[in-house]
Amino acid sequence: MTSENGRSGVDNVAQQAAVNKLVAPKVTKYYSVGMSVTGPIKRVLRNTIEATNERLKESNELINTCAENSTPKGDAELDDLLRHRESLKKALIDLQYLPIFVESKLEIPQFLQEPNADTHSIEMRQLLVDSEVDHKMSVVRSTIGMIETELTAKGKTFSIEAVEHDPFEDSFKRAEEMNEKKLKKLC
Repeated sequence: MTSENGRSGVDNVAQQAAVNKLVAPKVTKYYSVGMSVTGPIKRVLRNTIEATNERLKESNELINTCAENSTPKGDAELDDLLRHRESLKKALIDLQYLPIFVESKLEIPQFLQEPNADTHSIEMRQLLVDSEVDHKMSVVRSTIGMIETELTAKGKTFSIEAVEHDPFEDSFKRAEEMNEKKLKKLC
C-alpha cells in the first residue's frame, strides 16, 4: 500500500519517526565505561534484536496460518494481523534508532575522557555492524508488506499513519535501573 507520494506505509512510518526523535535520552549519571556506555549498548542491542526476532517469528507463523485459510476465521484473525503489523512497525522504529542510541552513548563527555575511549568506540560500532541492523530492518519491512498484502487480500483496510512509539523508553529505563542496582550492591 502506498501513500500520495508513492512511498510505502512502512517507509512513511519510519521517516516520520526519524523526524520526531533525533537523539537518545541523555545520561543523568556517569558511573563507569561498563555501566554507562558499553553495558547499556550491549544490552539494548541484544534486547532489541531478540525482541525483533520474536516478533518476526510470531508474525511469520500468523501469516502462514492465514495463508492456509482462504477465508478469515472472523475479525479475530484480522485483528491479530493488524496487531502484528503495529508491533513490527514499533520494532522497525527500535531498529532505526539503534545507531543513534550507540552514538549518543559514545558521545558522553565523561566517556570521551576515558583512556580507552577510542578502543571501546570501535568495539561498540563493530558490535552494531555485527548485529546486522540494516538486514533486520529489511526483513521487518518485508514482513510488514506480507501482512499488508494478506490484509488487503482478506478485504481489511488499514491506515498508513505513523506509530507513536518511543524507542528508548523501555530499554533506556531498564539500563539505568540496572546501573542503580549494581551501584547499590557495590555500596
